[in-house]
Amino acid sequence: MIAGTAARLLAREGHRVLALDSDLMPGLASSLGAAPPEQPPLIDAAVRDDDGRWRLRPGVGPVRAVQRYATPAPDGVRLLQCGKVTAEGLAPIMPAVQAFYRVIHLLPRASAF
Repeated sequence: MIAGTAARLLAREGHRVLALDSDLMPGLASSLGAAPPEQPPLIDAAVRDDDGRWRLRPGVGPVRAVQRYATPAPDGVRLLQCGKVTAEGLAPIMPAVQAFYRVIHLLPRASAF
């Protein structure tokens, strides 16, 4: 609740805000007043390489990932989520979780941010 409130207050003051939600349980989307997506937004951003490891799909870097996969929230906040665990467990959202962590580790190097 605190993160959602802080994000919205900063956005209202004119700051560009990207909220990052690495928690596998629901919460930040509700705190921000954003509609939770049906499936993890980054699920389509990941692809398995020849070694079986998850990678970002070619052409998807941190800027494009935020532009394509972040959920709009009130007050101009953008929300990037790794995914939420369902009754099926973690396996169905693993591509999105891997893509999320790759994106957030690349964010500091993205000059657009």
